[in-house]
Amino acid sequence: MSVFQRLVIAVVVTVSLASLYFGLRAAWADAMSMQARWQTTQWQLGREAIPKPLEWAKTRAELLAAQRVTPDDPQLYENLGYLSGMRAADLRAIPELEQAMLDDAIKYFGAATSLRPMSPYPWANLMLARHLRKELSGSIWPEFDRAYLYGKKEAGVQRILAEVGFARWDEMGSERQGKLLAMVNGAYPHAKGSLVDIARKYRKDTLLGQ
Repeated sequence: MSVFQRLVIAVVVTVSLASLYFGLRAAWADAMSMQARWQTTQWQLGREAIPKPLEWAKTRAELLAAQRVTPDDPQLYENLGYLSGMRAADLRAIPELEQAMLDDAIKYFGAATSLRPMSPYPWANLMLARHLRKELSGSIWPEFDRAYLYGKKEAGVQRILAEVGFARWDEMGSERQGKLLAMVNGAYPHAKGSLVDIARKYRKDTLLGQ
């Protein structure tokens, strides 16, 4: 067997072992976090009541354990970001803790955008967390633009864009205002009602249909 053939075999074996390692690592992390991922989705979709602190902490700990095994899984960061945002909403009466949870949400959603840059949901949720953190407008509009670019037809993204856009209407500029109105006017019937309600909450519903 020639030296070249030995090198080829060595490369093939190395690649195969690496693939096996990463595959097993991902499978192990999925198994570790399966219940936590499912539970987070139930809360996110409103199918179960908001968790008590102990249940929230247990779910978060399971996601963090899986993240240590697969630190490059964007879905884990999105789940952790959502949990932090949900906890922030429960802590509005304690501003210091609310802000700390929003900081965590910003960290996790920011990591998710780096790992999954063409997915609209981490961009939209990062923008929402920055908005709730009362950050200056300049820090949220790049996220708005990315979320709009990749998710303007996604009902979940549309609601977040509408919430932030109508809340900060005077700050967003005429170009983004036009895009937001076009998005709402062109939304599918099953999604349009909730978008109109958001516009009405901020007294911008009279601008629709123009």
